Amino acid sequence: MVRRARGEPFVPQTYHPGLVVLSCLIAVWASYDALRLAGRTSVADVSARPIWLIAGALAMGIAIWSMHFVAMLALHLPVPVSYSVPVGALSVVVAVGLSAVAFTLASRDVSGGRALVAGAVAGVAISGMHFTAMAAMRLAAAVRFDPSLVALAVAIAIVVSGAALRLAFGMRRGTSGRGPWLQAGPALLMGGAIVGMHYTAMAAAHFTPAPAAGLSSARLVTATPELAITVTLGTAAMLAMAELGVIISRREAQVREGEQRFRLLVNEVQDYAIFMLDPAGRVVSWNAGAERLKAYRAEEILGEHYSRFYLPEDVAQGKPERQLQIAATQGRAEDEGWRLRRDGSRFRAHVVITAVHDAAGALVGFTKVTRDVTELRQTEAELAQYRGQLQALAARIESAQEEERSRIAREIHDELGQALTILKLDLGWLRANLPRRPAVSRRIRAMDEILDRTLDALRRLAADLRPTVLDQLGLSAGIRSFARDFEARTGVRTRVNVAAPDIRLDRDLATTAYRIFQEALTNVARHAGARRVDIALHASPEEISLEVRDDGRGISEQELASPGSLGLLGMRERARSQGGDVLITGTPGRGTIVRATLPRRAQVRIAG
Repeated sequence: MVRRARGEPFVPQTYHPGLVVLSCLIAVWASYDALRLAGRTSVADVSARPIWLIAGALAMGIAIWSMHFVAMLALHLPVPVSYSVPVGALSVVVAVGLSAVAFTLASRDVSGGRALVAGAVAGVAISGMHFTAMAAMRLAAAVRFDPSLVALAVAIAIVVSGAALRLAFGMRRGTSGRGPWLQAGPALLMGGAIVGMHYTAMAAAHFTPAPAAGLSSARLVTATPELAITVTLGTAAMLAMAELGVIISRREAQVREGEQRFRLLVNEVQDYAIFMLDPAGRVVSWNAGAERLKAYRAEEILGEHYSRFYLPEDVAQGKPERQLQIAATQGRAEDEGWRLRRDGSRFRAHVVITAVHDAAGALVGFTKVTRDVTELRQTEAELAQYRGQLQALAARIESAQEEERSRIAREIHDELGQALTILKLDLGWLRANLPRRPAVSRRIRAMDEILDRTLDALRRLAADLRPTVLDQLGLSAGIRSFARDFEARTGVRTRVNVAAPDIRLDRDLATTAYRIFQEALTNVARHAGARRVDIALHASPEEISLEVRDDGRGISEQELASPGSLGLLGMRERARSQGGDVLITGTPGRGTIVRATLPRRAQVRIAG
């Protein structure tokens, strides 16, 4: 330990508290940016890693140098202090160069002996910069150091900076997160190494008065408050730029990672051909789905015009160019048609071409997504054929049912009705010719009433099976007749509005409309709880429309979608058998509307 002799003069040392705190903040902040810059090597491309190491070393050198000079400006001595610019510049070179070596070692491996070497180099960078910068001081005093405190300062720099490097690079390599401790912890340690080394070394320094030498040199800069402000602002500007560089780099890395993931995703898609075209229509990318669908390998198709996928007649008509023009002007073009594979075989393709623009809005190419829909369209065609066959079968069954109903209705009317009518006449003859006895008269009246009720029941049964009024007077009369009977049976008021009373329809169409109407009123009686029903029948040369509107509770969406609503399904199937449709809507508390639209055959006309 250096001891001052009794009576030996010395230069008193004091520190400005604000600048001391500022020097500590600069050390931590600069260390934070330096480690972030150097840490980008763990995610950067191989070619970019040296750039990030150099940037991190520059930031680290600035951190050590800036902290030192702000701390030295916080030191107040009763003599003027200047600094040699060449020696000060050398101190920066020492800090930057050794920091680059330390970061290089740490970025490769932070385990075992290399970690100790990296920490030692970082500690030497901090210590070397400090004592080189101390050598740049020019003042009317001599400086002597306490060897034990100097050794302690160097040890602090080596041990703490080594721990910071191990934590920073080890955790970055071992984890994918970027938590607060991962970023702030190493920065606090590195800043502590710089600050701890500096102030421990300054505690080892002893200033004694001595003749000044070289203070008149032009290559000196005087320590002033303005210099402190300049160093601080300059350091802050450089660190802010470094921080901005890290942010931009991270965003670019995220974009690159996203693009890489997207490319991997596109390349692995097997069910869709996804590839890029340049503005002229030449293929510039090719995924596995395109190779599977079109049978071209990437080396065979890249650079070729995409028109080779089209049929010769489509190419002759300019379809490929027209699709690109539509996509360029409207943003996308969608098409479905036949395309060609490499071997000349055809497949049905659904194609979407989307224009791609750069940030300035200039067209840079197109994305083309192709899906093989051959099997899908074949399946749809087969389903449509089966559906048509089922509808034809259902129509034939319905026609047979109507014929059978008509036959049964005729037999009921012709045979049972006539037989009961004859019985009623014979009963009337008996009433007129038998002796008038009270018991016989009562029995004859009872039989007569039974016959009347039976005849009414037979008439209703025949009307339900096949109303004669429908065949004799037409659809409008049949609807009016059923509406009157419905009102008499249920008490629900009905109003019928027929726009063209003399509607002449063929038998099948009239039957379909009547059965839909009959089912709609049956549902009103069973489920609606209505007090009034409005029926409207309109006709044009092209179609007829029937509407049944009630004021009941209103059918719900669940009831409409229920597979158990066989009556609703029956109405729809009847309409489809004639090429029409039935639309049913309900409003809770306001009723249900059934609208049926049926096309008329060309030969049918409206009479009158």
